[in-house]
Amino acid sequence: MSKLICYEETIKSLRERFFDKYGVKPIKTHEDCPHYECIKGWDVCNKKEDNNSPKCTNCKKVYPDITAEQLIELIAIASGYFKVSFAFERGYDDVEENILESLCNYDDLQGGVKRDVQHLFKV
Repeated sequence: MSKLICYEETIKSLRERFFDKYGVKPIKTHEDCPHYECIKGWDVCNKKEDNNSPKCTNCKKVYPDITAEQLIELIAIASGYFKVSFAFERGYDDVEENILESLCNYDDLQGGVKRDVQHLFKV
């Protein structure tokens, strides 16, 4: 079963929000950048011409993939802090969306969830 493009963007955005909240940093890549070989580094590409646009449009953030095993670990982490429930209409995708949304919305006052998530993703 193929995914809808709008759904893929929602999951991508949710993963980014999740990783940003729990301090899992992305890797920056310059895939398909015609100038990267000439400049030999991130400094020039990451400088901003103005407050809105970076000079290099090929610089992308790449967050880690979430494996099925890691998803199960995230469910276990979350269930240690709050009640976890799921809808399974779309199967695996619903489980991932529900657990990431739940963790993004959880108010981690003690920092335990953050420590557990960082340990899982080896931060």
